[in-house]
Amino acid sequence: YTDNLRENILRGIRQKIRRGELSTKTPFGYFNEPRLRTIEPDKKTFNKVKKRLEAFATGNYTLSQIRDKMFSLGLVGLKTGKKMSLSSVEHILKNPFYYGYFLYRGELHQGSHKPMISKKLFDKIQEALIANGKPRKKRKEKKEFLFLNFAKCGECGYSITAERHIKKSGLEFVYYRC
Repeated sequence: YTDNLRENILRGIRQKIRRGELSTKTPFGYFNEPRLRTIEPDKKTFNKVKKRLEAFATGNYTLSQIRDKMFSLGLVGLKTGKKMSLSSVEHILKNPFYYGYFLYRGELHQGSHKPMISKKLFDKIQEALIANGKPRKKRKEKKEFLFLNFAKCGECGYSITAERHIKKSGLEFVYYRC
């Protein structure tokens, strides 16, 4: 019985996705219309989110600046009522739902909802995310030891290896052994 029920539910979800309907809770700026069972723009937040997306696409703002602008417009976290976390703002900026598509199980599907922005603007936002992203520290390139596996120990016949030790003071020592 439960296996059959599961199959029926999954069939219904697949059918809903083919019609272009998101089977989960809608993202920020939209709401689920319970009577019509459609996704509609939220009159209070739709235009505010749209303006923030367009502002970020210019490349003049960072994630934290956009979050502060959203907070000043009254766009707050749904559960906390405080400023959104940076990861929530980043999720909004990366969500394809805003240009008319949605992800379901790693696949991109066209939605039947009203898109907030164009695909071109979405691509500009993705470029701005990369350009304004937090720079990551790059690891120093490992210095290779010279003549490894070149010389053999006269006593035991093993290859000579090396180790690098760095003290807290920054002094670096290289030990060769077999």
